Amino acid sequence: MVLLGAASMRSPQLRVVSVVVLAVVLIAGCQAHNESADEQSVHEGTTAGKAITAGTPAGDTKPVLMLGRSVMWGWFKHWGCDGTPESMPIERDGYSLTYSEIAAPPDIATSATDRMDEAREGSVVFFKFCFDDFPGGEDAATRFEDQKDWIEAVVAKAEERRQRVIIGNALPKVALSTDPTLVAEHRQFNARLADYAANSDGNVLVYDFYGVLAGSDGALKADYASSPDDSHPNDRGYAELDPSFFELLGQVAQ
Repeated sequence: MVLLGAASMRSPQLRVVSVVVLAVVLIAGCQAHNESADEQSVHEGTTAGKAITAGTPAGDTKPVLMLGRSVMWGWFKHWGCDGTPESMPIERDGYSLTYSEIAAPPDIATSATDRMDEAREGSVVFFKFCFDDFPGGEDAATRFEDQKDWIEAVVAKAEERRQRVIIGNALPKVALSTDPTLVAEHRQFNARLADYAANSDGNVLVYDFYGVLAGSDGALKADYASSPDDSHPNDRGYAELDPSFFELLGQVAQ
């Protein structure tokens, strides 16, 4: 089944290295990775260098483990998470949403499956690449083979843990960081991911970031960008993602 929808805070005492959030039902850990300047600006100020225990999710909520990096963390900030024990997991629309930062490629699948092992069986797992994982250029086809291997590792772990998987498609960048080769890579990845999901017997679903955030030129819509040179969505961009995302969760988290 495939649904393609129309879809950091810095402590003055601590250097930002990682955030590890442990929940009673879902345990989420943040691992250090090589960040762009844009990503560093999003993580700036997060509680770091120590483990913090999240609040216990309500017993009747459905657990969702959300695996990503700075864009995912920005989404949680949009929902009101500030990295404190009281703000994680996010309880919204009947779901307990827990963020866990995963490593950049080539370690992305290993860190993702480690987090999945810590999550409750039967959880929904949302896995996505970051926009920096799509540099454009002539190696897009080769990169997709690696990306497919990482996706398959996540899917295999989900089958083992009886978890449902949602894969996010490509995140567009601002116009200043976009060129025709990057647009071609994004669209090629999205088409291949949709085809992969269509042949997964319903085990993989796709969330369509690109359809919500990209303009006709393939760049992140200016109204949804943090700034002309920062490809992280702003609050308006995240608000545009929310309806189609929770609609998809409603179909997955039965």
